[in-house]
Amino acid sequence: MTWPYHSAQLRITREDAGARLTTFRLEGRLTDAGWEALAGARETCRGRLLALDLSGLRYLDSSAARRLASWRREGVGLCGGSGFIRELLHSADRLAADARSSPDLGAQGGSR
Repeated sequence: MTWPYHSAQLRITREDAGARLTTFRLEGRLTDAGWEALAGARETCRGRLLALDLSGLRYLDSSAARRLASWRREGVGLCGGSGFIRELLHSADRLAADARSSPDLGAQGGSR
């Protein structure tokens, strides 16, 4: 992947801080279309701490919000972001917590 990565909707700029930390600055819109590029960028950081600067993100769809919330639980740092972006991430965290605390209805064979 060449840096910075950019498409019609998303720009990813990589900033390495020393030997252990990489920050990706995200700008634009993060949807399924840009997720593959971001996941690929994460793969280039194996063995390093990773942070995502969301301050330039204008839009985040619900799928990307769930994925970012999952990455945060895995130890990826998320910083910045508008109130809109932070609320989407908070909602994704709440939904994940609810899903973990609720029994899986599909496993109980309860189809309708």
